[in-house]
Amino acid sequence: MEAFGTAIIILSEDEKLPEYIKLVKEEIQLPETDTLPEKPKWSTLFIAAGKKDKVNKIDIVGFLSNKGQLKQDDIGLIEVKDFFAFVAIRKNKVSTTLQAIKDEKIKNKKVKIDIAK
Repeated sequence: MEAFGTAIIILSEDEKLPEYIKLVKEEIQLPETDTLPEKPKWSTLFIAAGKKDKVNKIDIVGFLSNKGQLKQDDIGLIEVKDFFAFVAIRKNKVSTTLQAIKDEKIKNKKVKIDIAK
């Protein structure tokens, strides 16, 4: 039985290559410093209502625009599942939006809305 593939061995400066490895094809040098990616600009809200509750994307956009005082640019991707939905909103608007909509209803029904975990 013969197998083939690529093996990658990561060694620190103090470690040595095992004796059973005879051939080293390539050594990769990592940069001394690396830039960190910027922090996300969006946060995701969980809404405990979905398609089975007859809630759609238009309802969610209208709710967040009217009750949450959000503009079109503050609302991102919306994904509506059967019993819940996820909405991306700008991270700097999360706390004010949650305060504004905490006692409001979607389609005349009190719905739990919180930051997705």
